[in-house]
Amino acid sequence: MKIIKINDSKMSDTEIEKVKRKARAFLIQDDKVLVANYAGVWLLPGGSIEPDETKEEAIIRELKEETGVDYDLSELENVLTINFFEKDYPITSKMNINRLLVTDYYFGYYKGVDIFGTKRSKSEKKLNFSLKLVTYEELEALINEPSDNPRKKFFDRELKEVLSYLKSTITNEKTDSEALDISTLKLTKKDLD
Repeated sequence: MKIIKINDSKMSDTEIEKVKRKARAFLIQDDKVLVANYAGVWLLPGGSIEPDETKEEAIIRELKEETGVDYDLSELENVLTINFFEKDYPITSKMNINRLLVTDYYFGYYKGVDIFGTKRSKSEKKLNFSLKLVTYEELEALINEPSDNPRKKFFDRELKEVLSYLKSTITNEKTDSEALDISTLKLTKKDLD
């Protein structure tokens, strides 16, 4: 598993006011990836790790809540952790904090959405949470869409880093019977080992 540090603002450890942990999944189907739109921000499915749960429990819970589909850890592989030092992260419209966001990314295959099995939060319902399968190129375009959400720049920065990691993983692969088509981003678990 690879660990990436994002610290564009050169924030020191002593400046961190809060540490937040999340788990997200890169779920693919052929040449598409599942993305979520939440409050005008595009991101990968997943969310916060609760204080009483492991990252593995969190990703299973989050995927069930957001897709309505049960995933098992044997279907997901933890391939990437991003430690993102977020200076002046807006937690409310009038308050910013310096936080360290630690996000574990899992690779898996898209198994569909069961809208009747989802368990969305009040906030997700209010802010029109939605899921969509998009190509790699469409995802890059979505990252550049304008939004009034002041948190978008943080989510976009992290998602760009995830996509850069995946792209570098693909281009470093040797051509064999399980190789990927770079233009369509068809991945296998082998590609991310």
